Amino acid sequence: MSLIKKIIGKIYRRTPVLKTYPSYEDALKDATPYGYEDKELVNIIFEKTKLYQKKLAESSSVNIDFKTANLLLSLFYTYQNQTIHVLDFGGACGAHYFEVRKLLPARFRLKWVVVETPTMVTLGNNLANEELSFEDDLDRAIGYLGSVDLLHTSGTLQYVNDQLSFLKRLIDVKANYLLINRMGFTLDNQPIIIIHQSYSNEHGVGQLSYPTSSTIIKTPYTFMPKKDFDEIIAPKYELLLEFADDSGIFPVNQKPMIGRGLFFRLSENKGT
Repeated sequence: MSLIKKIIGKIYRRTPVLKTYPSYEDALKDATPYGYEDKELVNIIFEKTKLYQKKLAESSSVNIDFKTANLLLSLFYTYQNQTIHVLDFGGACGAHYFEVRKLLPARFRLKWVVVETPTMVTLGNNLANEELSFEDDLDRAIGYLGSVDLLHTSGTLQYVNDQLSFLKRLIDVKANYLLINRMGFTLDNQPIIIIHQSYSNEHGVGQLSYPTSSTIIKTPYTFMPKKDFDEIIAPKYELLLEFADDSGIFPVNQKPMIGRGLFFRLSENKGT
């Protein structure tokens, strides 16, 4: 046996086997009670976002990651000298908004609605302004916006129950443009469902200026088959840009995975 084969064999033997589940409901039995409604987690995200908003306001430059760069590029692509109506699904306490608002020229006017859990919305409302608002109901958010120029979601679809139905619901919004960041796919024919474990103080942008306790958060996490995603979205949306993005994937029992950021245009708007 070659040295390389021996090393690879050792790596595979050391990789823990993750428990997979036949359904979201089965995985939910091993999840922590409140998931992303955990009050400590939500409060940490809120406090971090407050500090981050202040830091952005006081800084002459911004250090952004590739996900924000994707979002910024999408907004420039969407802009046609109008107020850009953005539906930010799973946007926490609005960090995405505060980043792009800092970077966009003043002529870019925004009407930005974050759709989140009720607990997150309650705290997020403390950061709302004339451009930014929060809703815990997708239909109300759409009604408030009137029309949606850009629907943005980043690493959120993996956490919802019945992914395919939820994806269809987002497509039915008929946003002019659709940006899906941090999407993890399986190349198998069946979804892979696991429990994703994190710590409450890992969430949110930046760091708190004071120590805090950290709660373990366990939530169902689903890798959608890429072929199912393509079959659902292709009839309604045209792919414009594709970004390699492994931040939404991690090893699961040597299963084939890919991570992507994807930017689409509504097919009926092709040519505009």
